[in-house]
Amino acid sequence: MGENLIYGADILAYGAIPDGKTDCTDAFLKAIENGENLISVPFGDYLITKPIVLNSNTKLHLHPMANIKYIPHNKAGKSFICAENASGIEICGGLFNIEQDIHCDVFSFSQCENISIYSCSVNASCAVSSFHFDSCQYINISGVTTNGMNDCIVFEGCCGNIYIKNCTVKSAVNVIQFGTANKPCDISDISIRNMNVLYCDSFTEFLSGKAQNLRIESINTRFTFAFTKLFENFLLEDALFEDLELYIVYRNSDETKTRSYFCFACCPDGVEIRNFKRKTDLEATPLVPTFIIKNTNTSYAKLIIDGMSLDNVIAARGKSKTVQMTTAKLSNPSNKYIYTLECKVPQNDILTLPSGDFDYLSIDRR
Repeated sequence: MGENLIYGADILAYGAIPDGKTDCTDAFLKAIENGENLISVPFGDYLITKPIVLNSNTKLHLHPMANIKYIPHNKAGKSFICAENASGIEICGGLFNIEQDIHCDVFSFSQCENISIYSCSVNASCAVSSFHFDSCQYINISGVTTNGMNDCIVFEGCCGNIYIKNCTVKSAVNVIQFGTANKPCDISDISIRNMNVLYCDSFTEFLSGKAQNLRIESINTRFTFAFTKLFENFLLEDALFEDLELYIVYRNSDETKTRSYFCFACCPDGVEIRNFKRKTDLEATPLVPTFIIKNTNTSYAKLIIDGMSLDNVIAARGKSKTVQMTTAKLSNPSNKYIYTLECKVPQNDILTLPSGDFDYLSIDRR
């Protein structure tokens, strides 16, 4: 083992030539097979043509401008950098660029634990996902920038203890997707903080499975069609959304396709939304509903919304006969009345709240 605890094993010593033309795949594979725990990748362009499978306790440290170009011979491959039944994997730095017509997962981990990925950039316009986790525990993603036209982070199977923070997503279909069409997720203890999103269909999509103890805080999105989509096959319990600044737009002029900040096809339990702010710097498109809930799975859902204007209260009451206003309070220093709205949504009923900001919202099943 040629590991250097300060600088790591230089990938150049294994034959890599960072000219962007020479195939460096064997150099990476040899370093891993040799049992190197810390692999250092200097500045340069590195061409990779085969998937890189990492072992346990492997640290891949790249220069911030080390450009990894993945142009595989087998374009039907499922993943680029991956691991299975491994632990203690760390990837830091680097620019990961996937050829335009390659449909794969950039990073894929199955039944792994203690995975850290930080301070890197991923440019994969056609990738299936930038990060794919199947039955993994203790995941830390920090300071990552991604750009792609499909999903950014996908969870399947039983995952837990996940921390995602300080990331930027330039483009994605779903920034974070829970469960897939083929496999649901059973996920717990997730913290998502301080993320900026330029363009996406939705920030979170809860497709199939269940999630408990979810915290999403300090999110800023622009050009988003729906912040959260919760489908009928998903059970969401004990979730907090806080400090959200969102700008939601219509995908097209077809108003039959309702776009919303939060679109819940089923009723979550123990969900709180705090300090919700609609972005107002761009007003080129019509405003859309703030919140839609269709109660399909419980006798009734109890909602409490604090900080609504009188116009929004009246509009909400007009949408559902079940809405009952309970209290009103004076908000200083604006000297405008804002209201606390309490309502019950019976099974198979739909509540649509109007556009606008609010301070607090809670949902509980009964």
